Amino acid sequence: PDTHPAALAAALLSAGCLSPAGRGDTLKRRKRPHSPTMVHRRSGAPARLAQVALVLAAMVAPVNSSAAFRPVELVDIKGKLHADKLTSMVSEHSDASEGPLSVVSSLGSAGCGKRSLLNAIFDAGFDESFSMKSAKEARCTLSVAPASPRIVVVDADSSTGGASDRLVALHAALADVVLMNIWHSDVGRSVPANKAALRTLLTECAKSDKKTVLIFAVHNYDGSSDGDDEAVLMAEVAAIWKSIPGASGGVESAVNVRFHNLPHARYEPEAYASAVSALKDTLLPLATSSAKGAVGDTESLWTDIEARYASNAPGAADLEAAYSVDTTYTKLRSTAAGAIGSWRRTVDRGARVGGFGNSASKLRGKIINAFNAATQGCGEGSRREARREELMVYLDSAVTELHAAQIAALSAETEAAFSTKLLRLLDGTKDAAPIEDEKVKTAMQKAEFAYAAAVAQLAVPAIGLDGAADVDDMSVTLGDLASKFDESPPAKVLRLNKLTLKAQKNRKSPKNPRSFTPGFHLSGMVRQIGSGNLQGFSSYSAGPHSVTMGYQNDRGTPESMAEGDEPFLRLQPKVHFDIDA
Repeated sequence: PDTHPAALAAALLSAGCLSPAGRGDTLKRRKRPHSPTMVHRRSGAPARLAQVALVLAAMVAPVNSSAAFRPVELVDIKGKLHADKLTSMVSEHSDASEGPLSVVSSLGSAGCGKRSLLNAIFDAGFDESFSMKSAKEARCTLSVAPASPRIVVVDADSSTGGASDRLVALHAALADVVLMNIWHSDVGRSVPANKAALRTLLTECAKSDKKTVLIFAVHNYDGSSDGDDEAVLMAEVAAIWKSIPGASGGVESAVNVRFHNLPHARYEPEAYASAVSALKDTLLPLATSSAKGAVGDTESLWTDIEARYASNAPGAADLEAAYSVDTTYTKLRSTAAGAIGSWRRTVDRGARVGGFGNSASKLRGKIINAFNAATQGCGEGSRREARREELMVYLDSAVTELHAAQIAALSAETEAAFSTKLLRLLDGTKDAAPIEDEKVKTAMQKAEFAYAAAVAQLAVPAIGLDGAADVDDMSVTLGDLASKFDESPPAKVLRLNKLTLKAQKNRKSPKNPRSFTPGFHLSGMVRQIGSGNLQGFSSYSAGPHSVTMGYQNDRGTPESMAEGDEPFLRLQPKVHFDIDA
């Protein structure tokens, strides 16, 4: 009996116990009365009747009062507030002795999982179906949490402009806790719907005396940010807060910002359920501890919000003027982008744009004058001023970037050319002596003059790029290079090479004089009678003269000596001449 009839029917349908077939399916079956499928379905007809009876019994059975409460449409698609439904709900669930009702509101674009999250936390009974039609409708629905009947849950789709601004303002006025639902993939991106909703929410919070809790519910979180998401979202909130007129102090003074990551409900069901449980444990104490009690004043709050936002609605003439301003802005920015893109391609190649300063000044003046002339009939409204400012910022930032890149390249070229000039001067000195100061000074003056002339071609005085500071900086840089040149590695290498070459030239080769040197050599041999088994030699030299004496016992036997006497000592003198021509 405690089960809601719709929930019971949905459970039976999902389990396959009931068939959602209608009249068209019945007629289709009649065309094939003898098909096996038809025989099977006919055989299950009594069971289907029993199931329908079970559903009907559940619908008429008594149910829990909180679970039977169905969400009511507080603001319809036409922007009308249904105060009677609100009054009935408040009278049914409000008790003055128990204190005011707490309100938890949920914002976000259609289809981002707002209602699924509210149902998971509060069992609020919101319809979770999504269609393109509902995505285009700005409506506000509220329910009561069965588990915590002192909490009113409000849901609305926040898109850009229109009735959504008023709905977000109503949320800010009623809610004690606001759930801002965003996709994890949208963190760090400028999503117009989210940005517009945050701006309206923070604008209303700046007017309130009571602090509002803002919880970012980041859906489909994949754990890839490592905590950077909170810093990015907080920076976006702070930036919007600073742009709100009348917002004083930091955003923390009016809004308590928190963050909660929710994994993918389908692919990580266990992690999603755990994250929802943790969010519930955080959200319930925050909602019940500091209730604004503004539910009873909803009608007056809505009247005030409609009056304020209706007075801010632009008229037909303003809309035409805004369209003309935006169209002119888009056209002129496209024209400027074409010229800037051509310059950027030249600079990216390492070259300088010829006559850049003159061309940039003419382009800037042409674009601004064309915008002023085309939007002259649109008045001096804030949109025209904002668009003109955006156009000027785009032009000035692009020109400044290109100017800085060319100045950096020109400075590097000038420093390299000056260093090369000093090396040439050092190479021309005798014995690698230091360069004369006068020559260094002359080289510096020529480099500074050439640099100043090139800077003048890049100057855009209209935006403060006159190049005077760049010329002064280059003068200091060249002076520093000149003072440190003698101790620089290139100068030391060049000086060493020059000294080495000089030493090689000064080294004298030895002379090769003509000469005539005579020499005397005496060779001698002592021979005794024997069989020739003993020999020996001895020599002595003194300059070109030498003596060689030998001994050998090979004179033969005494019998052989009788035939002819062989000398005991033989001497052989030799004279030689050493001539060098």
